[in-house]
Amino acid sequence: MSASKSNMFIRKLVEGAWIFFIAVCLFEIIVNLWRGDTTKALIFSGFAVLGAIMFSIRRKQRKRFEKEEN
Repeated sequence: MSASKSNMFIRKLVEGAWIFFIAVCLFEIIVNLWRGDTTKALIFSGFAVLGAIMFSIRRKQRKRFEKEEN
């Protein structure tokens, strides 16, 4: 595997990790709301928003890198 393909694989893997992070946060939000613990739900909401921002940033970086590479 060449260096650029390896880097692209890692970039996509990191994007997938952020999606997984967001999914876990959403699950925790639902569970905590169900239990009536709104404080934890709000904390996980903040983490979910942070995860979405990081996913968006990483995706834009990857697409820019792909565009520059071609």
